[in-house]
Amino acid sequence: MKIKTKPYGEIEVSERQRIIFPEGIIGFENIHQYFLIDSREGPFYWLQAE
Repeated sequence: MKIKTKPYGEIEVSERQRIIFPEGIIGFENIHQYFLIDSREGPFYWLQAE
């Protein structure tokens, strides 16, 4: 599956990277599905909303 991101444009992600927060996260209660994306430039990861 492909998703669009601001830092890297369109990237390929797998279902294994999908994280579901049934009640959302603080400040983003209406967004429930995210992908865990590996940063290409360091030891960090970020959550990308679907």
